[in-house]
Amino acid sequence: ALFHVPGILYYTLPPVSSALMFVNLLLGGVMLGLAFAQTRNLWLPIGLHFGWNFMLY
Repeated sequence: ALFHVPGILYYTLPPVSSALMFVNLLLGGVMLGLAFAQTRNLWLPIGLHFGWNFMLY
């Protein structure tokens, strides 16, 4: 998970709302990680990610 922090910072720093975007991405990653840790199954995090993307678009 920490491997992606430099890439996230690179793509979120230019906009003014970069701090809020970074916190949003960080909390989303924590939520998906906890979902996997609780179930030891990838289907719940995949479903949550799909649902999030579906609601955005």
